[in-house]
Amino acid sequence: MKVLHITNELTKKNFSIASLIFFISKHLYKSYKFDYSILTSKAEKSLFDDKNINQIQLSNWISIFFKIKILSKNILNYDVIHIHGIWAPIQILSILICNLRKKNYVIHPHGMLLDEALKSTGYFKYIYKKIFLFLFKFLVTNKTFFVSITDQEKNAIKKFFPNSKISQIYNPIPFETSVCKSHDKKKQFVYFGRIHPHKNIDLIIKAFKDAKLDESWKLKIYGIHDDNKYFNTLTKLIGSDSRIKILEPIFGEQKQKVLNESWLNVLVSKSEVLSLSILESSIYGLPSLANKNMEVKQIEDSVLTSDTSVIDIKQKLELVSNWSQEERLQRGKNIFKNVEAITSIDKISLKYLDLYNNLEEEKNIFKTSEIKLLSENNFKFLL
Repeated sequence: MKVLHITNELTKKNFSIASLIFFISKHLYKSYKFDYSILTSKAEKSLFDDKNINQIQLSNWISIFFKIKILSKNILNYDVIHIHGIWAPIQILSILICNLRKKNYVIHPHGMLLDEALKSTGYFKYIYKKIFLFLFKFLVTNKTFFVSITDQEKNAIKKFFPNSKISQIYNPIPFETSVCKSHDKKKQFVYFGRIHPHKNIDLIIKAFKDAKLDESWKLKIYGIHDDNKYFNTLTKLIGSDSRIKILEPIFGEQKQKVLNESWLNVLVSKSEVLSLSILESSIYGLPSLANKNMEVKQIEDSVLTSDTSVIDIKQKLELVSNWSQEERLQRGKNIFKNVEAITSIDKISLKYLDLYNNLEEEKNIFKTSEIKLLSENNFKFLL
């Protein structure tokens, strides 16, 4: 079987999703000989050096009309199309082509349909997304497949696409652990992710500054720059407090080392679909502080929950800082045992095997009567 993964970008900003795509694809190839390719609009080759990456630059909607044949040709060469995300031109166009060409495909939203995620880019984009979703549901038939990561995301998909088929598949840890477990934990709280208002990093900084913590405690923000205005706001908020640092993002063994030696991972985003940051932290026995609205089924031992308020985050930071070194180490041991079992790539890959096989069994997935809107005559008009 040949599987084509389509994502908008393979960059630092999209590192978590990109890592998942590569990790799952390589395991499926190794275990079941599923050939794969990854098609993207933008790629940082220094981060992802893989011969299976192909790039079609679709920077805006105008460029689509010049690249539509190339994209269509790519899609027709594969048995299954796995589309990661839903908003970018390459994702939307791929869905339209798959419907038109009666190709087997699956949509993997990665939390993009959660209500707070829809609102995260401002009011006007929120209205645009709502209108788009209203129109888009006419293209999604009762034979369209989705992948959800949590029950929360499954409900969000059902809200917009009630007739769709949904496979719920947990995220694996997208790397092989290679750093020895440390028994000496530093007094530092860490954050990994985008620097964006959606992530509520300002609340973390305010809570840390308000907490009754001595000078030995540090807050390290390993941030991917995604909003310069917000970055400047955070810099002013930190001021002269030398305990707080905004650092460049780190990956691989360097990131694993920091996870391994830290006291607490902090992630209080407005919404998150089972963050890889929490799973990665848990595999190294690092507890996380997370928004209480985040679904953490099966990994409850890994997470302390908080309101998205400065006072509640502050109280949780103070609570955690009072753990003894022995208590902190014991919590880490309990976390590791639980997460290692539920994020096993061997178990998760079996679910992808079933999903792709189900898609293959429905080669005649779309009938012309179901997609009159996408006839050859009006396809370009629709675009």
